[in-house]
Amino acid sequence: MMPAHADDTRPLGRRDYLAAMITGLVAFIVYALTAAPGVLPGDSGEFQLAAPLLGVVHPTGYPLYLLLGKLWTLLVPLGDMAYRMNLLSAVFSALAVACFCVLSRQLGLGTVTSAIAALTLAFGRTFWSQAVRAEVYALNSLFTVVLFLLAMRGGEASGSKTMPAQSGGALVMIAGYWQHLLRLCRPCLFPFVLGLAVFAHHRLAILLIPALIVLAADRNQGWPDGRHPIPGMRHPNRASGVACLVAFLLPALLNLYVPWRAPATPYLRLPVGGGPELVLYRNTLADFLAEISGSVFRGSLELPTAGLSVRLAMAWHLLMQQFGPVGLSLAAIGLVGLRRRPRFAIALVLAYVAVLAFCLVYYIGDIADLFTPSYIVIALWIAGGISLLATMARRIARWPGQACILTLAALLPMTLLTANWPALDMSKETATRTAWQNLLGRSLPQGAILVSNDRDEMTPMWYLQYVEGVRPDLIGLFPKIIADSQFSTLGSLLDWLLARGQKPYLIKQMPGLEVKYSLQAANGLAQVTGYAAAMPVQPDRPLDSSLGGVVRLIGADVSKLPSAGEVMTVTLYWLPDAIMSEDYHSFVQLMTADGERQAGSDHRPGEAFYPTSMWMSGDVIVDRHVIPLPTLLAPGTYDLHAGMYSYPSLKRLPLTGSNETTIALGSVQIR
Repeated sequence: MMPAHADDTRPLGRRDYLAAMITGLVAFIVYALTAAPGVLPGDSGEFQLAAPLLGVVHPTGYPLYLLLGKLWTLLVPLGDMAYRMNLLSAVFSALAVACFCVLSRQLGLGTVTSAIAALTLAFGRTFWSQAVRAEVYALNSLFTVVLFLLAMRGGEASGSKTMPAQSGGALVMIAGYWQHLLRLCRPCLFPFVLGLAVFAHHRLAILLIPALIVLAADRNQGWPDGRHPIPGMRHPNRASGVACLVAFLLPALLNLYVPWRAPATPYLRLPVGGGPELVLYRNTLADFLAEISGSVFRGSLELPTAGLSVRLAMAWHLLMQQFGPVGLSLAAIGLVGLRRRPRFAIALVLAYVAVLAFCLVYYIGDIADLFTPSYIVIALWIAGGISLLATMARRIARWPGQACILTLAALLPMTLLTANWPALDMSKETATRTAWQNLLGRSLPQGAILVSNDRDEMTPMWYLQYVEGVRPDLIGLFPKIIADSQFSTLGSLLDWLLARGQKPYLIKQMPGLEVKYSLQAANGLAQVTGYAAAMPVQPDRPLDSSLGGVVRLIGADVSKLPSAGEVMTVTLYWLPDAIMSEDYHSFVQLMTADGERQAGSDHRPGEAFYPTSMWMSGDVIVDRHVIPLPTLLAPGTYDLHAGMYSYPSLKRLPLTGSNETTIALGSVQIR
């Protein structure tokens, strides 16, 4: 039977928990049907690899997730290890949805309202995407909801009476002592869970602490006065304070997982030929602190002074993807409705603003996933908005009005479900496994080195190697595999390998690398066999002209005696003098004596994989231009000019110490 009001202040009962379980089960069924069936690229591949092996992953280590993942892969004999880890995310997300129902009911919102808001959260694009792949964000969502729930429930009466020992003998005595023990431990539950979230999982939970304190201290929700901000501590003393502090810090010990498992993690020491093995983690105190602190990511934090509008637009776009205009309208109504509960409103706004502000200044590739705690807050506002509208409708039209509002609100999660299913259904995503099985199935020599410009592409290779035992002799490398300047870019990594006498294979086509490296086809892949320019460079037309003080043209080769209607090849040899801040285009022009352009070529040298912004001092860049000559081009002598310009501004780099913007290459005779 539907409650008399959309708000429901009765204590939570069996029906509420059953509704939460059903809501979570619905979400889990959807997630399980759309979960990826196997190995995935990126962090997902890394977690699919590390959990079964109890290995070490990128900062900040995520020991709790890996330990739970290992246990899950042992207990659930479904599919391969990669699929089991994907399914674990579905479980965490579904539990978060179920707990959200309980949280919403704890606010005094109706059971139906809570279920609708929970499914709206569940079927939003970002939240759903985290439930179908192995990632840490699903567990982080569960922690967020549970922490809100514990903060709110902390002030409830904990004085359930223990049964008198004399009324039932030894069994009742044991039960009484057990209840007493639980009552003593209850104040430590909230700080312990918070410590698990902060120290043993994702540092994003730190942003929620101010909101959780405000929420726990809220005296306007019908809780007893005199509450201590730490849930469950109604009458704090020094001993209970110490106990809570210990409970909060205790989960930090889980970080000892890293030095414990590092020696047994096979992919942390790679035997690259031609020198000592490549060590990714040295198990020293410095490396340990860097691992658990995430210091490598500090460079990703920056104030978006000029790009604030772009970041805000990105946040708004992601928000619309998650809830749509109807959901956000309901959230706005719910936020307005919270004026009756100012402290609770402040707590939720604090949580939302803290997460939003952090995401605006944190520049990483998967930033969309970090917004999720703020979406949980908005889902609570949506629940409040539905409740407020339903209550108003009931005042106007009694039961039919309330039922109409709740029915219309139920269309929101259904709409999100149908709209997002095609984009988020990963149940047929086998391309990653197929591609790597084909690549590793090639007859590559023992100990061959495979290189990508993208770390995310390489984690599935490591999974197949170390979990499934496919070609474990091969070595997979990528830029920034360790924090060392020799590995900072694709070019520096290839230089390091060539200096060791290695000839690595590229796992995919990388147009543009040919400007610096000699590439040969081998075993269906491109193999880096050396440098494109023979040393010392001896161009047909030696030059030494500097552009903008950042790059010099040291010479050019021109094809012999080209004829009208044919193509003429002009090869430019560039030598960078400094790091270039942008990707320039180069050009070659065929001019008459009076400066009239007859033919030419321009392009971005190095294309996507080795553009000018990646050129390093000391590189010799071989920049080939193929110039189609007009059929009606008159025979005679023409001048060749070259240069560089910025795109899309088309502003040319000037010659150093001159106002000229082109370099004269000399003349050419056209037959």
